[in-house]
Amino acid sequence: MAESQPPRGERTRMSPETFTQQWTQIRQELRGWWDQLTERDLEQIAGHQDQLVRVLQERYRYTRERAQEEVDRRLQAYQTAGSPMAEAMTTAAREAASRLTETAEEVRAQAAAAVDAAAAAVTETVQGAGAALQATSLDQLTGDVVALVRRYPVASVLIGLGVGVLLARSLGRARPT
Repeated sequence: MAESQPPRGERTRMSPETFTQQWTQIRQELRGWWDQLTERDLEQIAGHQDQLVRVLQERYRYTRERAQEEVDRRLQAYQTAGSPMAEAMTTAAREAASRLTETAEEVRAQAAAAVDAAAAAVTETVQGAGAALQATSLDQLTGDVVALVRRYPVASVLIGLGVGVLLARSLGRARPT
């Protein structure tokens, strides 16, 4: 449901619900607007717009209508301009968002560079291993494996058993039933 906008030049009143929700920010402004308000008055108002009107009637000897007009005028100006604290918070939030965006872009660029470097390193390693295998003869490769088995017999047997189990499982699944 869209709220209807008042005709041009006509003031909009802050709803009591909005006044209550924004009480902590508005409370800081009230003593600047009405310097005769005491801390006790603010505690008595406690986020109730009608109570503010009553307190203004007592402190400034306003009629009910004049007090209501004063409250409406100040709150309308507050809504239009926003409080200095709200403006400062909005500015700070925008700056933080801007810095966060810049940092995210830097991290993205660094991550892309790291991925490129890792891909290049893997490519070089694979190419080097391929070249080494091509340069090595089958007799030399067999001799290297035999030397490894003689040097590490227990580890070689365990690796052989593991490879055998894996082959048996993969061949067992490959058979049609």
